[in-house]
Amino acid sequence: MNLRILFTTLLLATMLLAGCKNAPQQHFPKHGTMPLLAPADFASSVQLQQRVTGEYAGKRHEMLCVLEVNSDTLSLAALSPQGIKLFALQYDGDTVQQNRSRWVPEQLQPVQVLNDIQLALWPAEKIIARLPSDWQLQHSGVERKLFERGRLRATVIYTQGKPLAKDGEYQLVNHLYGYRLQVKTLETATL
Repeated sequence: MNLRILFTTLLLATMLLAGCKNAPQQHFPKHGTMPLLAPADFASSVQLQQRVTGEYAGKRHEMLCVLEVNSDTLSLAALSPQGIKLFALQYDGDTVQQNRSRWVPEQLQPVQVLNDIQLALWPAEKIIARLPSDWQLQHSGVERKLFERGRLRATVIYTQGKPLAKDGEYQLVNHLYGYRLQVKTLETATL
């Protein structure tokens, strides 16, 4: 079976289950986290499959994320390397609906994963327009740095190719919470 069809099917099934189990939640960013950006701010419709390798407290974890964005909504699902659902999330620009597996550690918050993806992939001018006044984004072609009140909160380094292209890679370091993500785009499709 085509890998894209398999992951799309898994994503849709996960989203349906998540929609049945959980009520919508308003998203209030925690301290040190930029506000979530609207799906329309992405400015295109796309589906991405990315391998995310995270390091936190000396431990290394891997997951496969499937992100689907259009002008109205975005969906994000994460699977373990064994294909076990970790979480699913939908966001319409106002409300977050999410479903986490009970086996997922409390430190892995789906909204934070989405926040990190948006920092790396959304257009810099859209991020800057939505940041509170005491936040700043420095952006060059190969790096982004997010500051809150002059303190560095996160760094994104684009290490290989364009992050939205197949085989594109980037690294994100969250200085506040002490974790590092290495992200590689495995598949990409325009919707």
